[in-house]
Amino acid sequence: MFFQTQAKTNDAYNNFVLMGENTVVNSAKNIAELKKQYIVDQEDVLQDNSYNLSKGDGGIYYLDFPKHSMTQGFVVFPKKGSVMPANILKSSIDSIINQIAFDNKHIANSLTKYFRSEIGVSKTTLSEVFQDSLSSIKKVPFAIASSLFNREDVAFKKGYVSSTPKNTTEIGVLLNEQEYEYLHQYYIKIYNKSGSIKNKRKAIRRYVKQLRKMNLSHKKLTRKELYTQKVSHIIGGQTGFYIEQNALMDKTLRDWKRDKHISHQQVADYFKQYKEIATKIITNKHNKKVKIKCHSQYLYWLATDYIPQIQQEEQ
Repeated sequence: MFFQTQAKTNDAYNNFVLMGENTVVNSAKNIAELKKQYIVDQEDVLQDNSYNLSKGDGGIYYLDFPKHSMTQGFVVFPKKGSVMPANILKSSIDSIINQIAFDNKHIANSLTKYFRSEIGVSKTTLSEVFQDSLSSIKKVPFAIASSLFNREDVAFKKGYVSSTPKNTTEIGVLLNEQEYEYLHQYYIKIYNKSGSIKNKRKAIRRYVKQLRKMNLSHKKLTRKELYTQKVSHIIGGQTGFYIEQNALMDKTLRDWKRDKHISHQQVADYFKQYKEIATKIITNKHNKKVKIKCHSQYLYWLATDYIPQIQQEEQ
């Protein structure tokens, strides 16, 4: 933008105006080419881009943005022998600021729309910060990339471990509110069916019946499958819990029924745990070690002490 406060008969005043016009026009040509690097909507590229200054009121000459020019520009000067009022300067500055703000916002919205489109999201690459740790990943999968918009939190952060790391890994499940309540109800119903029965065969038979009725895995289960699967696998399929090596939990329900070394009391105690853990689930719902706020929702972390497990009898 060029602004002349007064105009006299001296040629220097006229030369200043000509220089201003030449500078605004040539700058506009360069800026328009640079601007094309940020344009993703082809309709924003003017094929008949005009760099001629249009005449306005009161000695204001301007580039006709956005109708005929891709960028903004003003040359403001008074008639010879007169002074340009200060309010003309103010209105000219306000106009060019508003035009630039509109232009920047429009380009930003177009870029955002493009980057959020399927084409834009599919081109998401991994940040250099994580490339050493995740060298096998070149492009971020569409489902993951599209879910991370407007997330400022870091999902993966570099860390360091000592040369002699301790075994601090904790295994468990992370549940949302609905899943947490389902697990509680699931444990209660298992206990109600089998928890008070002392005969292990009858207790297991009712357990299998309840598993088929209230199946959290959403996969159709036959009686044969349930009796021949490892108990640890049944629990994993129903709740997501992973059970580390445990000789008794790695047996099948059929083994529990037939194995003379697994007593009626052991099985009865196992099913009683469902009530104890169900109570624990409700009691600890607001415990900070269990309840975690993630973005706008709460999640619940349950470790292995929320898994019912059959115990070895003391010799």
